Amino acid sequence: MSPSPFCGRQPELAHLLAAYEKLCAENAGPQIVALLAESGFGKTRLVQEFYHQLSTHADLPGDAGYWPDSLGRHGDDLKINPDLGACNNAVPVPFLWWGIRMRDPGLRNQTVGSSAIVEALSILRPHLEPLYDARRRKDRLREGGTATANLALDFALGVIPYAGTATTLGKYAFEILSFVRDDMRDRRTRSLGDLGRDDRTRLADALISDFAELLGGDGERLPAILVIDDGQFSPADPDLADILDRLIDAAFEGNWPLMVVVTHWEAEWHVQADKTEPATVAYTILKQADRRSHADNDRAASRPDPEAAACTAQTG
Repeated sequence: MSPSPFCGRQPELAHLLAAYEKLCAENAGPQIVALLAESGFGKTRLVQEFYHQLSTHADLPGDAGYWPDSLGRHGDDLKINPDLGACNNAVPVPFLWWGIRMRDPGLRNQTVGSSAIVEALSILRPHLEPLYDARRRKDRLREGGTATANLALDFALGVIPYAGTATTLGKYAFEILSFVRDDMRDRRTRSLGDLGRDDRTRLADALISDFAELLGGDGERLPAILVIDDGQFSPADPDLADILDRLIDAAFEGNWPLMVVVTHWEAEWHVQADKTEPATVAYTILKQADRRSHADNDRAASRPDPEAAACTAQTG
């Protein structure tokens, strides 16, 4: 089912597109945008239109591109990820899109303690496969005869796809991602907390390592958009806020072309802005913005460019 026509919100859409354009500039660093409004004011629909603009302009439109042109809806829910079957693996991936929807813990029949990021891994991995394959082909061309030493690992990555690249993914990270995949299949893992502190750390390490390989380095930089929808529900899922904090830190440290877009109810944003226990998305974003502002002040004794830190677009 197609989403409703996009009406209004042109300034906010222009804000998102300008942030993406800046993201793609040479040596540009991460961009963070928070879309604040109360429920029903079109935040997720704005994200959908942002995706549509990227999928038809940063990617080729129609069947010629990797990404389908629109996200659509499932029943009453607006989708934040495209249908996997609609993606065209025969063409290069022009940008990475990954949506994570926080779930309302107050809804009936909600799985208590389940983590949004564990479920979102199954959405991310199929889009990483063509990227990893392309990197492995380039590695073989560069390495020549020595590339045959990687064939066994390549085979393993083919058996359990989307785990990582042959050049950067360590054996332990591979095992952790495989472990999470198996637990997702039999539903034993209900949250990242159930993995244990060490396993949670290794899972975060594996994700950050893979993002570093795809977004950093000296080669062609791949823009990536991470959408966190309904961030006001993050107090019920503090694991996501913790990993988001680490990911943003690594992105600024490595100057990755990573764009984080958060939708959030406005009143809850202000309530959660100072909430540290449990960790919240609002606190994480504002802490990162404050940290970057202080870093700018340390580098130059002048008022920092507000666009260098997190920016907030009001959509209500």
